Amino acid sequence: MQELGYIETEVVRNENKEIVSRNIYIVDIPYIQKRQYPYAHKNTEGINKNVKDNNIKYNIDDLFYLIINNDAKIPKKFLNIIEKLEFNYKHYMLQYMKKDKIDMIKNIIYVLYDLYNKGFYSLLQNIKRENLVNLYLLAIDKKPSNLLNYYKNSIINSIKIVKNGKLSVTKNVQI
Repeated sequence: MQELGYIETEVVRNENKEIVSRNIYIVDIPYIQKRQYPYAHKNTEGINKNVKDNNIKYNIDDLFYLIINNDAKIPKKFLNIIEKLEFNYKHYMLQYMKKDKIDMIKNIIYVLYDLYNKGFYSLLQNIKRENLVNLYLLAIDKKPSNLLNYYKNSIINSIKIVKNGKLSVTKNVQI
């Protein structure tokens, strides 16, 4: 750490040149920012994967509680989709649910919101609640490295266009 400039060491000796004490001091270095002169060491690291995943987790929770509270930040059109799919839970309902079911609902709503923001309006208008839950349970059984992306892609891939122009779900698994 001394080579990198984070600490300084000092050896105190007496008149017989015997070591009396060894002192270690922390060097007061300000936080290094990008494009700062003089150039910094190349040992600075990027964002940790766990931190990125934690940010997604907090975004899911924030979105879920904004929807429960009918916040104005959530578009009315999306709230109508949530209501149609019967994912509009209230605080008192969540008290009686298990944590894994609440997490399932949070993840489903997060993926639906992501699809809404990417313009999959017709998909969201025509998909059924049972199909969303079944696809989520199938996604959990597969144990992918990124559950939310796998689940989102399975929703998109489960839709096909029928000859009369309507959308229908090809997978139909019963709970």
